[in-house]
Amino acid sequence: EMVSLALSTQDDIIVIDPTLEYFDIAQNLGDVCINLSNYTQNYINPLWLDVNELDLADSKGLIRDKGEFMLGLCEQAMSEMLNSRHKSIIDRCIRKLYLDIAMSKEKYVPVMSDFYDLLMKQPEEEARDIALGLELFVSGSLNIFNHQTNLDVDNRFIVYGIRDLGKELSAIAMLVMLENVRARIARNAEKGRATWLYIDECHVLLGTGEHSGRSEYSGKFLYSLWKKVRKQGGLCTAITQNISDMLQNYTAVTMLANSEFIALLKQANVDSQELSRVAGIPEAQLKYVNGCNSGMGILNNVAAGRTVLIILYVGINVPYTTIFLLTFFSNISRTYEEAAAIDGCPPRRTFWKIMFPMAQSGIVTVTIFNFINIWNEYFLSLIFASSDKLKPVAPGLYGMINSMKYTGDWAGMFAAVIIVFLPTFILYIFLSEKIIGG
Repeated sequence: EMVSLALSTQDDIIVIDPTLEYFDIAQNLGDVCINLSNYTQNYINPLWLDVNELDLADSKGLIRDKGEFMLGLCEQAMSEMLNSRHKSIIDRCIRKLYLDIAMSKEKYVPVMSDFYDLLMKQPEEEARDIALGLELFVSGSLNIFNHQTNLDVDNRFIVYGIRDLGKELSAIAMLVMLENVRARIARNAEKGRATWLYIDECHVLLGTGEHSGRSEYSGKFLYSLWKKVRKQGGLCTAITQNISDMLQNYTAVTMLANSEFIALLKQANVDSQELSRVAGIPEAQLKYVNGCNSGMGILNNVAAGRTVLIILYVGINVPYTTIFLLTFFSNISRTYEEAAAIDGCPPRRTFWKIMFPMAQSGIVTVTIFNFINIWNEYFLSLIFASSDKLKPVAPGLYGMINSMKYTGDWAGMFAAVIIVFLPTFILYIFLSEKIIGG
């Protein structure tokens, strides 16, 4: 899906990759891979925003959104809940920082040290506590977020790698990364551009299982992002194998309940029962993911798989067929209909006895085109045909060609080529006059 979107649309694609599994895809497409760690020279400024759009009234809510983000970042850095005094100090400093830039003739993008310096100038003792919590990430050994962004974060296809983050840095880095994603989706919404967000191993960001407590705040931020971005043209996909841990996390369950589409692979019976309760999946559907073969998921049923393929093929070919025949029928003179109406012929009889025979060449032509498209179709059947009984000729022929590396069965391969080619050839021989006449 990612490759298809990258090649066939102008939408933006963002992937959060905890295990660096998607770097090869982005690199082969010539796009950006951002590996966040304390030993790389990849920097993202958490305080970046378009300072040219700032105004004293904060009419676009840029300062408000950044203040909300900084509350979570400071809370994570301090490893304790913020009280009302802490929150007021952080909000005051953020507003002063950006309002000063808005009033200044020379615009600049602040970094974390600018925020740290403002905290140190505040009279309250709580401001020193906040600054002390941030010191490790501003002037200490984990100061990778105290730099200006040096990466092309506006590239169409971006993969954020977070595998090499240390325990202390991971929670902060996840928040910074999610804030960067949120800002990107908001900018795209103003341009009318869709953004596809893929979160692999999402239990890492949600802080479930072995990650419990390490990313609690990024989980809250992700949940907020999950609710908001759909209104801004964002399409979020979360992927996980740790369904048991996620079902014990309130935030994860709420996200699951707010999801409009769920794709399931093989599940344990206990997980299936809990999924049925949380996501409202009927047991009649869950039986297809209980005890099925690896990778087959909800298509573990020949009839269900065949129905899916039929629906897909019909949905893809009906628009083309409609447009083709609409054009063909519009070129037939209406005088035939008028003459039939004068003779007292009803509309239905007029269509079947007069118009339909006159459009035979067009119907035959579009039938041949649809037959060839479906007969040679490869990608949909490769994805959705989970059983050899369902696979059409194209995936079968491709599999035979691959097997030639080991079997050397040239006779079998050329026989398969003839079998694949022959129906289309015979169809054309018998109906070629109709095509040429049309």
